Amino acid sequence: YRLGFNAEYTASEELLRYISELAHTYKAEVWTHSSETKSEYEGCIERHGLSPTRYFEKLGLYDYGGGGFHCVWFDEEDRRIFKERGLWAVSCPGSNAKLASGVAPLCEFLDGGVKLALGTDGPSSNNALDMFREMYLACKYSGPPSSSASRAARSKPVQLSGSSSCPA
Repeated sequence: YRLGFNAEYTASEELLRYISELAHTYKAEVWTHSSETKSEYEGCIERHGLSPTRYFEKLGLYDYGGGGFHCVWFDEEDRRIFKERGLWAVSCPGSNAKLASGVAPLCEFLDGGVKLALGTDGPSSNNALDMFREMYLACKYSGPPSSSASRAARSKPVQLSGSSSCPA
């Protein structure tokens, strides 16, 4: 099984605890939109004293894997949790550009050993559900051309979006 919910700000703590129980019962992955916008990130800290990633970790939602979509507003501790848990960060650069959410730290994910994939999000937040466009945007937004991670991101857009990527 794979479990999921839309996002922290659309789910009560009671629901998230229930999803965590299901994840533990079925040893199931949990997937959600995570840290997509600055206001989402800051709002979670105001409500729970933790970033979305740390809040989900505290609730045991990631004990059996899974990951997050967008993952724009991540700090070093969020990336550490993703790496240690073997979670996937699924970047959606077209959606993030349309909504002015920011740019996911693709280079930091790659440098830090976080599993990284590309996605489109949905039609309400992306005018073109086109993986080639997502690969192009990921290459454009992957950081300064001189950085080794940026070169790595630019060298593997097909792997980040294809069958060798996220199994979800």
